[in-house]
Amino acid sequence: MKKNKKHGRKDTYREQHRQDRKAIIYVIRCMKWVASYLLDSLLPLKKNNYTYKEADNRCQFIFDGKPDEETRRILKSNAFKWSPSRTAWVRQLTGNGRFAARYVMKALDE
Repeated sequence: MKKNKKHGRKDTYREQHRQDRKAIIYVIRCMKWVASYLLDSLLPLKKNNYTYKEADNRCQFIFDGKPDEETRRILKSNAFKWSPSRTAWVRQLTGNGRFAARYVMKALDE
C-alpha cells in the first residue's frame, strides 16, 4: 500500500477499519451458523403428525404411524429413505439434506 505523505495516516486508519469490519462480519456469520446448528440439531421439532430431529449424522422424520401415500412420495422425491432400524425416514445430514428437510417440512405443513 502506497503511503501518501499528506494522507498517510488516514489511509492506514481506513485500511485498519476495513479489516476490523470484515473480521466483525465474519464473527457474526459464524455465531449465526453456530446458533442455527444448535437449534436444528439439539431440539427435536414436533409437529402435528411428525417429529423432525437431527441425530447420528442423519436428518430424521419420525411419524406416529405409517404416513399416507402423498407424504411418502414427498419424502422419496427428496431422497429420504425408510430406515427400519431407526423407524424413521432418514437422509444424511449435509447442507443439501437440511435444505431438503426444510422443503419437506414446508410441504407437509401445507
